[in-house]
Amino acid sequence: MPWVKCHICSKDFYAKPRHLKIGWGKYCSDKCKFIAQKKGKFIECSNCGKKVYRALADFVNSKSGLFFCNKSCHCSWANKNLHLGINHPRWNCGEASYKQSFFRNYLGEKNVEDVALKIKEF
Repeated sequence: MPWVKCHICSKDFYAKPRHLKIGWGKYCSDKCKFIAQKKGKFIECSNCGKKVYRALADFVNSKSGLFFCNKSCHCSWANKNLHLGINHPRWNCGEASYKQSFFRNYLGEKNVEDVALKIKEF
């Protein structure tokens, strides 16, 4: 009777001889087998610092390299880090943001033609 030690928890368990021949019989339960199959890493949430498990595919597919424990944590991070001006991913020389700030400053003007003339002057 072949008694074998589990590769994960070192618990002794019985494995069928036929399973040992074909390379099975390494783990005492499905729980230990699933632990052995994990190839990812535990990383910290970018917002709260909680430990989160992510698979290797998540690292490959991530553009920013930031990971969050849940959607609400991601939303609270996004609200703190607004993508305005230089922080915006499509920032290009500040031209668009200059126009936006210009329009914000002249919103009080009632005559649209005056605002258009001021824009042409710049």
